[in-house]
Amino acid sequence: MNVDQSDGVMVTSDLTVCQSNATVTFDPLTTSYSRVYVCVADYNVSGADLPNLSTTASTTVTVQSKSESHSNITSFTPPSTVPRPDAMITADPIMDRYTVGLLVTLDCVVTLSSAVDTPHTLTPVWRREGAVLSSNEQLIVGEFMSTSDNVYTSSLEFQPLTNDLIGNDTLFECEATVMPEDNTFVTGTTARSSINITVEGEGLYMSVRNYLYTLYIRFF
Repeated sequence: MNVDQSDGVMVTSDLTVCQSNATVTFDPLTTSYSRVYVCVADYNVSGADLPNLSTTASTTVTVQSKSESHSNITSFTPPSTVPRPDAMITADPIMDRYTVGLLVTLDCVVTLSSAVDTPHTLTPVWRREGAVLSSNEQLIVGEFMSTSDNVYTSSLEFQPLTNDLIGNDTLFECEATVMPEDNTFVTGTTARSSINITVEGEGLYMSVRNYLYTLYIRFF
């Protein structure tokens, strides 16, 4: 190791120690400099009959190689997405055209991928021509219920069909959102299915109901 020392500065090929400002400069820093470093300062009080004083401070420097530093870095993996389920709407009964007064149920059948193996929630949203539906006197909107392994069904029940709710070629949509309870590493996904329903005329149910209502008014 070649050493030059002058004016309180000691210089090696990659280390500079300056006494005037009490610094040590490493250029470049290598693993060989991993050790305890001690700084000792000697001083006296000018004009005072006191012995020389000194103070000491130390620190430990640990230098890792590049390969060690890289091995300590925690990699970040972006969250994956829950596989999109299959969704399909079926009608009961199945008809090309429905008549007013029928009791009709639309079933939204969702099949989850077998890869969905973490706790999750499955939420349905039913829409009519884009507007969200909720349960009322005419409709019953059901939550998803498990019918078999990875298969869930949400029902939309008409109590019964009416002209003000369904007209010609009315669009109904089911939106199923799968959301993991812990979405740190897995995010949710949504599947959709739609069906068009046409209602016309006055069915037997409404005819009988109106007839009975007329009898009631007449005799009571």
